[in-house]
Amino acid sequence: MSVKEAEEFINKMKNDDAFRVEVLKFTDVKELKEYLHQHGFHFTSDELKNARLAMSKTKPSTNA
Repeated sequence: MSVKEAEEFINKMKNDDAFRVEVLKFTDVKELKEYLHQHGFHFTSDELKNARLAMSKTKPSTNA
């Protein structure tokens, strides 16, 4: 489990339409976790939150 894997998951959700569609079909958290594990993603909800926070801090500023 790691923040790095959570960041990779976020990027895959942003860039892979087919993967995103499949993930968004899940309504059961246990089944979603199982699906993510099958695709190599092992992270906790806290790690996902930390990854989102870290990624939002590293976004380039659009204020000019």
